[in-house]
Amino acid sequence: MSDKDSFSPADGEITVIEEEKGLALFGDPQAVEAWLSANGIASQPIGSAFNKAIHSAGVTTTEAMNLVEQSGRWVKLTKESAALAKATNATSGVARASNGQIIKHLKFAQIGGLFTPAGVAVLGSILAQKALEQSISEISEYLEVIDAKIDDLIQDQKDNVISELFSLRHAVEEAYIIRKETGFVSSTTWSKVASCGAAATKVQKYALQKIQGLAQKIQIAKTAADLRTSTDALSGEIAGWLMALGNAVMIQDQLAVIELDRVLEESPEALEQHREGLKLARNHRIAEIESTLLELGSQLGPAWETAQEMQFRNPIAVKKIFAGIGAVDKNLDTFAQALELQENLWSESEVFGWKVAAGAKATETMDGIKNVARKIPKVEVKLKRRDSE
Repeated sequence: MSDKDSFSPADGEITVIEEEKGLALFGDPQAVEAWLSANGIASQPIGSAFNKAIHSAGVTTTEAMNLVEQSGRWVKLTKESAALAKATNATSGVARASNGQIIKHLKFAQIGGLFTPAGVAVLGSILAQKALEQSISEISEYLEVIDAKIDDLIQDQKDNVISELFSLRHAVEEAYIIRKETGFVSSTTWSKVASCGAAATKVQKYALQKIQGLAQKIQIAKTAADLRTSTDALSGEIAGWLMALGNAVMIQDQLAVIELDRVLEESPEALEQHREGLKLARNHRIAEIESTLLELGSQLGPAWETAQEMQFRNPIAVKKIFAGIGAVDKNLDTFAQALELQENLWSESEVFGWKVAAGAKATETMDGIKNVARKIPKVEVKLKRRDSE
């Protein structure tokens, strides 16, 4: 054990390390389990993965690192778990829970005093992998339920970008499963998927271009017929293109998990820099998706307003337009939740203000109808009862 750290936790003590996407907890094993259970927080063990990684890289351990091996858990950073983390004293990093447990709350950048530099890199890699695995699981659930017309998309593509997506997904999924079962990434496994990242990026860019094209058609539509045609096209295709984007993101996330293991095996001294690079690259990809979908969302408001002005002249077409806009909005919202785009101000954006306007307009219309009805004189009809003979 290194003398770098004199960390010596008391019984019942828990240390919480906050990272960008999650929380790492370690300390007294029984206290960790009790705290998670008492707060109703789901977690995943990281001890065995951390143990395997540090020994594979020949990293010298500290007392704190040994505790991570024994009791380490990962918790997804949500509003609820973040609130619990913030409930501790962020200045001193120490607080006492209601049951007397001592809880230390540290930012990831503050753990240098408890871990060796190599230990920091390994823990950072493990936490990144856990966050990616959580994302993969959530996107996979989304892809299982999405109602996409995949066959129509494949037939429409002369360059076979979408059809290639499925063979790409199969190859990466196979490597991901092998890595999970064996606990490492061999050179053979890596060679099969090393070029898949570029292919997934190609799929993402292609899908974004298609979505942009559909959005532009809505933007330039001037007549009810044109607007209905463009809205029908968008509502009919959007689920498929979102499916392609979801797959591209999931494939990239799976590759990142595999890649971190590969770097740990080949160049452990570069692990921390590589992890940071992967994080920046993912943020950039997500930002591109978010920007395109927000731009699409910004077209829905003007489209709704244009259709509303045409409602009395083209009621049937406008009804179809409203239905199409609603379908697109539902697809975007479901996709945004699966990829957690709402964490990036999606839910606070004003681009979907058309929904508020639509509700207000509907209320205004109903009030107008009621006012007109009040002005119509009531006609009293009396029925004479026929005299019975």
